Amino acid sequence: MARNWNKEETLLALSLYLQTPYGKIHDSNPDIIKLAKALDRSSGSVGMKMLNLAALNPNVIASGRVGLQNYSKLDASIWQEYSSDWDELSKQAEKLDSVFAKGQLASSVAETKSTFNLQPPTGATMAESLVEQRRGQSYFRRIVMANYQEKCCITGIAEPKLLVASHIKSWKADETNRLNPANGLALSATFDKAFDKGLLTISHDLRVKVSDRLLAHPNAETRECFEPYHGVLIAEADRFVPQQEFIDWHNDFFEKQAA
Repeated sequence: MARNWNKEETLLALSLYLQTPYGKIHDSNPDIIKLAKALDRSSGSVGMKMLNLAALNPNVIASGRVGLQNYSKLDASIWQEYSSDWDELSKQAEKLDSVFAKGQLASSVAETKSTFNLQPPTGATMAESLVEQRRGQSYFRRIVMANYQEKCCITGIAEPKLLVASHIKSWKADETNRLNPANGLALSATFDKAFDKGLLTISHDLRVKVSDRLLAHPNAETRECFEPYHGVLIAEADRFVPQQEFIDWHNDFFEKQAA
């Protein structure tokens, strides 16, 4: 008889789901196999649980995909409680990493408490706090990359070493949404830098808006790098569409840089 999923196992499946591009949710995915082994389940069972959770994601449903509809009450409850609790999901990502490293779901792993702190570190705990911040940044990167199928959402570049998880509303400007994937874009390094400097932005209808500075740049190669993307729709987000409040913030920042 199939063993029911408990809350802890389902949270780990949710964490892995959020960090895995939709097209890679299948029973031969190495990460799914790792989690399955740690939970003493089949990789097919873990993949199905991830697709059960996908069926609860409004953006997945809106895209025409339905996931697997036979999700449990526990699945629905966990999605409701945790799907926008980015600090808690970051802790679950740490736990998932521990499970992968240990190869099992041990009680010591289950009871691990995260000290993740987004406040600027001070005093004797500076080194530990910096480590936790880096872990949070790593989690943000993984979830944003999964959201855009591991490609730059403007250029389509798919080389991981050239991609950056960019914040729409800057890291410094909003502590609450530092880990929110709806505040992130997957961008190639050059476009990340241009976005960070306010030389391009995205509009409310998710089109690229390049600054006059770049469009009229005296260097032809610079113009040719950016001009083809002016007015182009960014790639569709897999799970988390950029929120308007973050776009508004970046649009204001963009206008200030042009002034």
